[in-house]
Amino acid sequence: LSKISALLRNSASAPASSVSILRASSLNALRRDALDKLSELRAEIKEYTPDYSHFSKGTGRASADIKTYARIDSLAQITEKILSADTLIVPIDINVEKLPLGVKLAVELPRGISNENHIKARLKAFKEKGITTAFCGTLTAFELAKSEGFEAVAHFGSNIYSTYSANYYKEQGVKAVVLSTEMLLKDAQKISADIEKGIISYGRIPLMLTRNCPVKNKKSCSECGRAETLIDRKGESFPVMCRNGYSELYNSKVVWLADRQNELRGLDFQILYFTTETPEEVDGVLKAYKNGLAPTTDFTRGMYYRGVE
Repeated sequence: LSKISALLRNSASAPASSVSILRASSLNALRRDALDKLSELRAEIKEYTPDYSHFSKGTGRASADIKTYARIDSLAQITEKILSADTLIVPIDINVEKLPLGVKLAVELPRGISNENHIKARLKAFKEKGITTAFCGTLTAFELAKSEGFEAVAHFGSNIYSTYSANYYKEQGVKAVVLSTEMLLKDAQKISADIEKGIISYGRIPLMLTRNCPVKNKKSCSECGRAETLIDRKGESFPVMCRNGYSELYNSKVVWLADRQNELRGLDFQILYFTTETPEEVDGVLKAYKNGLAPTTDFTRGMYYRGVE
């Protein structure tokens, strides 16, 4: 490379009468030599020591101190038991006029946003009712919430996986962070950023967000009623739910950590993420998490114990 650069510099500065012609074979030889040198550099094995300074020993906080937030998908899931949650998180398209009084509420912004003016209008409606906390899974959602004067919580879609990313969101002004669902629980406990941290400890984890509904090939929206499923080759059923012009595919199994509450030390809150549950199922889950019960239905521990391979 240095030889080629020298030739080009000399050619540019030399008088036209003194410039010699460089043969193509010579230029190709220089190119081959440069590529060989680059290949040698790329083949070098360099020792690397990972920096684990962004992990601490955790706070050692007792699990009894962890707050429980409940996220619902519809008004029908608001039961008497769910009103005891520390915060009730509701989707942005829910009827704000029918929300209960006497409970701390927060609004959840969608991951897919195609009409920012609509989202701003909905945020204004929530703010008029005294709701000023927004769970935001994308930077777009965060900026919209901030522009309307909301306190933002970085939701699971933010993919917060380390102290570095948690601190980044803190610097942007968020009040709390929901850690990545792909983290090992032992690593989630050790995130040392000075900001409230939590995880989704129950529910169907959203897997895929699509602009085109995968169910439309077999039935219309009016026939579907937002209660359709996709079945894979193993017979597993994955719920598909649509809102705000996007379709979201959810896991076939619910994450269940009710019987692992003593392993949530170091976290500030947990989210029970309700999607397809009936009111009776909602109450059953709330009871199980209050009493640390083992699951009675098909479940998964998610990535919290096996990580991402």
